[in-house]
Amino acid sequence: MILSIIIPQYKETDKLIKRSLDSINNQLGVDFSEIEIIIINDCSNVLISDELLNSYKNLNIRYLKNEINLGAGLTRSRGIKESKSKYITFLDADDYLYGNAGLQLVIGCLKESNADIVQTSFIGERIINNKLTAVKFDADYTKAWLHAKYIKKDFLLRNNIDFSKELKNNFEDSYFCSLLTGFEFDKKKAINIDYPTYYWCYNLNSLTRKKRKYHYFVEVYDDYLKCPQLVYDKLKDHNLYFANYYIMQATCNLYGILMCKLFSYKELADLKMKYKNELIDFIKKHINSYSDISKEEFLDLYNEKIDALSASLGIKINILGIFEFFKENNIEIKGWE
Repeated sequence: MILSIIIPQYKETDKLIKRSLDSINNQLGVDFSEIEIIIINDCSNVLISDELLNSYKNLNIRYLKNEINLGAGLTRSRGIKESKSKYITFLDADDYLYGNAGLQLVIGCLKESNADIVQTSFIGERIINNKLTAVKFDADYTKAWLHAKYIKKDFLLRNNIDFSKELKNNFEDSYFCSLLTGFEFDKKKAINIDYPTYYWCYNLNSLTRKKRKYHYFVEVYDDYLKCPQLVYDKLKDHNLYFANYYIMQATCNLYGILMCKLFSYKELADLKMKYKNELIDFIKKHINSYSDISKEEFLDLYNEKIDALSASLGIKINILGIFEFFKENNIEIKGWE
């Protein structure tokens, strides 16, 4: 088989899964004998009905169930192990394939190119001016999203790329995709296709969008701080430049999140101080990473990340500059004097 489509399922019902499976079944020009669909229930009592699964005569569907709750990352990891195909891709249970010609295009590319990674553009929903809007995201295999990535299983195995056991539900995709980028040197084996094959739905009930007193990033800051350390440890002996660059990117994002108004509640004062001290320790631990680029280049990176963060959060980030933060906390970067 050429492609395994891995779908983690937890609380998604027949109705949502049907939309995902319909989007596969409706693809034109595809030999479905070359495709398998692996749906993995992550130890949930919300089960997909046999009636629905058996209604797709064209599709080779395997429905598996975890004995314990593993989280999204390790459920996908099981899917990789269970896969019998040359390539794998991930489809969230509340998303679907876009259009009806994308899979034919991708499979043709996989066969012809023998690429390690193929990334297509995708359509994603965002809230813009209080209105749900469909936006096209450009194809870029280096980005930290799993959507519309088609990956050779052997590439994962020979580089020991997998999801982390320490990131159960938060930033597990960022960790995995960062490893894809860090282990990929030969750009001829990585292809970007400017044709959308995936539709990412804005799910108000998802973990990242539930209405809470505090923002999602406040609750998962521990994992946000843990992720770059795990990426660095994995890549430092293989691609030190990328490992160092990832540390610098993460520093900018972590600082922006911690210092903006997300942590401005009085109830979060102690937690903010704890995370601030942990961030300072993180920076000092990786002090040599920052001298990999000039002070001016780091400032450009910092401004880019803060602008992107501000757009993503929908808030204006007006905080103490990061160099002032460094000076205030006795952080000195060699070569930045």
